[in-house]
Amino acid sequence: MHNSRDPQTNAQERTPLPQIRIVSISPYPEMERIVQDVIAAHPQRGRIDNRIITATVDRLDLSELRDCDAIIARGYSARRLKAQELGVPVIDIAISGYDVIRSIQECQRRFQTRRIGFVGFYNAFNGIEQFSGMFGCDIRVYIPECAAEIRHALELAKQDGCDVIVGGYSVQQDAGLLGLPAILLRTGRETYAQSLEEAIRTVTLVQQERIRTETYKIITESVKDGLLYVDASGIIRLDNPGNGLEHHALSASGSAQHGYEFGLAEMQGNAFERLYAGVAFAVVLFDVIK
Repeated sequence: MHNSRDPQTNAQERTPLPQIRIVSISPYPEMERIVQDVIAAHPQRGRIDNRIITATVDRLDLSELRDCDAIIARGYSARRLKAQELGVPVIDIAISGYDVIRSIQECQRRFQTRRIGFVGFYNAFNGIEQFSGMFGCDIRVYIPECAAEIRHALELAKQDGCDVIVGGYSVQQDAGLLGLPAILLRTGRETYAQSLEEAIRTVTLVQQERIRTETYKIITESVKDGLLYVDASGIIRLDNPGNGLEHHALSASGSAQHGYEFGLAEMQGNAFERLYAGVAFAVVLFDVIK
């Protein structure tokens, strides 16, 4: 039996990685510059085809999100897009603790606040009430289930005596309609950079798997010998459907050494050692990359 080296390893060394088409949802205009600067400084910027859409969650046009490999968004926009099942990964811009602290400091500097209301759907809001003692002001958190409930959350915050609100662009706009001062929760450069790295990593893995699958498909369809492609876990992923493997396990000479009667559907996805223990093939491609 001949075990050849994974041809995808050599292919990746010679072939540049495909371009990555990213759509970045900017909830407020000032974030566009951060997105542009982070991508311009990224070592893989030549691969990145980035398109920026500046829109709040209620004004997102889903038709603009076609023909992309990944979407980067935050808050309610990310939540809505994930629920749409668009068929591309949606990378959430996670609000960092530093972003929260920076907002509290801005509230104190501009409004000398006694009670701050954080309104929005962000994981970073969990537990931030503990900052009350650190900054000498009361901190309340209101997490609406959807964008339509933002107004109700703001009304509760106003009833509770919050004298300034912190939240996204939609929260800031609605707070102004209720006569509440509001601070925009801004995304820092380092926060967007982390989301960009996750998007690149996610899309690259998908692209590499697609290239690997196509490579082995071409190989298995172009050879006459008995050939299987076995992944690093010992699972049969591809075989040559024209070489009789759907009926027998073939030896190098082409004769059936064992009379196993497995259909193609049964073969693919099964463990190699269990189905073909002791059987000699002309070529078996073992993938060494897990």
